[in-house]
Amino acid sequence: FNDFREVVQIRKALESYFLPEISSCLTEDDFSALNSLIDKMEKQIACRKSFNDISSTHSEFHKRLYAKLNNKILESLIVMFTVFQQTRGTKPQADENFINEHRRLLECLKKENKQLIFETINRHFESFDNL
Repeated sequence: FNDFREVVQIRKALESYFLPEISSCLTEDDFSALNSLIDKMEKQIACRKSFNDISSTHSEFHKRLYAKLNNKILESLIVMFTVFQQTRGTKPQADENFINEHRRLLECLKKENKQLIFETINRHFESFDNL
């Protein structure tokens, strides 16, 4: 799983750069749509949907998050990360903590607090350290 760790490192670096950049671009409509996707993931987890279903919704969340950047390469990378994770069978816990991390991230983005955004990203990727 060394290759997966390398992919996670790249994703963490991308998110650490791009998330603080987009915090000032997001509107209430964006936050509403993002919250709806988190709610959908939460329901999928509660209904014990497949990991692929949950990760596809997770990918939708991240694509929506970065949509305002109009960066097609970033969008392609998000999809690639999802496909890579699904095909490698690497399945981090999709649980209440996973949902709460995404809700915390949205709160930090709403506040446009770059330090909190960075700390939240680091905390989120800690779950991949033991894979």
